Amino acid sequence: MKFIKVAGNSLLTALLMISFLATTGAAASKEDLAEKIRLLEIQIQELRELKVQKRATEEKELQCVQVTDNKKMCSCLAEALPQEVTFEQYVHHLVSTKENLKNESPPAVQQAVDASIAARKHCVNRGFLN
Repeated sequence: MKFIKVAGNSLLTALLMISFLATTGAAASKEDLAEKIRLLEIQIQELRELKVQKRATEEKELQCVQVTDNKKMCSCLAEALPQEVTFEQYVHHLVSTKENLKNESPPAVQQAVDASIAARKHCVNRGFLN
């Protein structure tokens, strides 16, 4: 009888250990799965942002081509301009005098103007404005 009681306790202990390990493994699996889901959600958000950027770049290029009919230059500009600068803003930056823009614009706008001018110089230096 003592053997059965000892064996029973050992069996119960073994079952508890297996149950504990299975639960811990399941918890770890749930944590791993939750982490994988979180990482996938981040990747999905990044892909959405890239898609928005791509659409904005395509829109800039299309507007530029409609005005200039210079596909290579427009492609270069669309890629080189900051995402937040539209083609219309780019044109405004180029036709406005720097002094007027400095006097009327906050620093963020001035940075966009500088980036627009730099993008134009970059594309011109690559030989796309001929």
